[in-house]
Amino acid sequence: SIINLPEGLTWSKNPSRLNGGQNGCLNMTGTTTAPTGRYNLLWYGTIWATLPSPIPAPYNKQTYTGVLNQISGFDYYLDVINQGDACHTVAGIRDFNKDLNVIMQVFPNPTSGKFQINLNAGSRINGQIVIMDMTGREVYTKNIDLLGLYSTSVDMTQFSKGLYVLQLRTAQGVASRRISVE
Repeated sequence: SIINLPEGLTWSKNPSRLNGGQNGCLNMTGTTTAPTGRYNLLWYGTIWATLPSPIPAPYNKQTYTGVLNQISGFDYYLDVINQGDACHTVAGIRDFNKDLNVIMQVFPNPTSGKFQINLNAGSRINGQIVIMDMTGREVYTKNIDLLGLYSTSVDMTQFSKGLYVLQLRTAQGVASRRISVE
């Protein structure tokens, strides 16, 4: 299932079950009256993994049921726009930038709520640092324009414990980290 899909939209997948290494197709249809903006989508389901023998039963089959985004490492979203408007140009799944991901460090993680974000930029970075909860609500946003070393402290002790997504969003792409507040 998909959590946080705007009202009025439906989805289907083909095939309904994917074996390892397969690709599938997701089709979204409908019209929504939801406000324009970004809707971070959470995929909920079950993954089965069978491990090779000679691992003894009952350990030879692993099952995970829950939010699948945590396993894939990707952030999925749907942008709702007014009919006739241009699509948003904010970075998406295909805009993941491995070079940006390398220059970003977050520690400690897991955290009690206070943590440090360090960037080591060899070229100019202009964009935003955004932290979202698992419903897609942005709980922290900071604009940045930097060259070289950058460090900032974040205090999320006033927020609920759980998983959050930190993104560095730039014109060059997106870097992303999961943050666990315990």
